[in-house]
Amino acid sequence: MTTIALTKKLFKLGAFVEEQDNGIEDELYRWHANVFRMANKNNVIFMNNQTRYNFILFGVKKVHFKDFNQLFVNSLIGNLQADKIPDSKITEYVSKANKIKFTKTSNRSVLGSMTDMVKMTGILILHYPPQEMNSIVINQKNNRSPLIKLNGYPEQLMKEALGVQ
Repeated sequence: MTTIALTKKLFKLGAFVEEQDNGIEDELYRWHANVFRMANKNNVIFMNNQTRYNFILFGVKKVHFKDFNQLFVNSLIGNLQADKIPDSKITEYVSKANKIKFTKTSNRSVLGSMTDMVKMTGILILHYPPQEMNSIVINQKNNRSPLIKLNGYPEQLMKEALGVQ
């Protein structure tokens, strides 16, 4: 099971049903998500609690929230594939994440890291006009930025967690 801790702002925007966080899931299957405005659009950032691996969905609209679980899974798969993680490891990870539940945010450290990634993304998109923006490339740049908190790079930490070397 995957747990995604949503901010209040995202809960309101998507009309999600909040579930209790029993805290028994492996940290590798726990994520945080937040919505933010950039380039005059709503965007959503997802960040893994353990590795701080993250990806941003640009231009999210109300209609996207109807199938939010599938949007999360498909975006995660696309970003992991772009980072050259073998399909077998992706399938294994996603199969263990067969059900998604939504909870309140629970980790201020992850929230702080998400805020940093959003700020870095703001700098990156100055070099990419919104109509030419490739979210995969921007997500790769974010995941290849060092994080002091974990003393590493999110992409490398995710590969290690998934057993890829």
